[in-house]
Amino acid sequence: MKSASHLPKFSDPPLDEVVIGVQFKKPEGYHQLYAADVWRLFQSEYPNLQIHPPLAPRFETFGVSAPEPVIAFEPAESGIHDRFWFLSEDDSELVQFQEDRLISNWRRRTDNEYPHFESLSERFYNHFKIVDSYLIDNNLGRIEVNQAELSYINVIESSDSLSYFDSINFINMELFELEGFSFRGGELIYANDKPVGRMVIEAGSGAKRLTGKPVLRLSLTVRGAPVGPTLSDVEEFLEFGRELVVRKFVELTADSFHRVWGRMEGDDGA
Repeated sequence: MKSASHLPKFSDPPLDEVVIGVQFKKPEGYHQLYAADVWRLFQSEYPNLQIHPPLAPRFETFGVSAPEPVIAFEPAESGIHDRFWFLSEDDSELVQFQEDRLISNWRRRTDNEYPHFESLSERFYNHFKIVDSYLIDNNLGRIEVNQAELSYINVIESSDSLSYFDSINFINMELFELEGFSFRGGELIYANDKPVGRMVIEAGSGAKRLTGKPVLRLSLTVRGAPVGPTLSDVEEFLEFGRELVVRKFVELTADSFHRVWGRMEGDDGA
């Protein structure tokens, strides 16, 4: 695992969920019947199963207008390939798998602590290797990645002296008397002066799961194409994305809340 001691850290961050995933070219030999075999590879650690509609392919494009929606008519025999959720016993972790996606989620539940990116990414890379090896061993192809994604989803509560509206500093809340609000924006990500992905920033008021307590949700997502289709290329992209997300989170949130979350300085003083 790579060290990130130069990055800001928090002893009690407001993270509610972390999502790490890849989209890949459908292996030529894969059929949905093989999904049962894939679940068996994870079943001892993720014993519960749910079936959900598939995620549509998504690519970050640059310099062109977004294409108009297209309705596609597929032959009946092609079938609908579901998205499978393999869930841990305590519901805090899950693996999502479909014919062109592999995603790992960590979710905050009652008492579980955030295990930090190094641990979560290592688990995702292991999941990637398990599925890739299965496809290769059964002559079904292999994982050839075309997009990777990292999302940090934060749930920010008010404290005794601080309103959650004051946790973000990119909107001057003193100008409004808001009952609620919603914001979404994006930034291009560059490497060697070329766009390689996007960071999507979403913020809005809402209610906390289970309790219904008012909260502010702040989500930061980095999505784009790694330089190549292999796991090492994915690792490089996600490490890069993780640094962007952490630094942007610090930029967008207030120092007063950093103290509440127990900010610790990185090696570079960030």
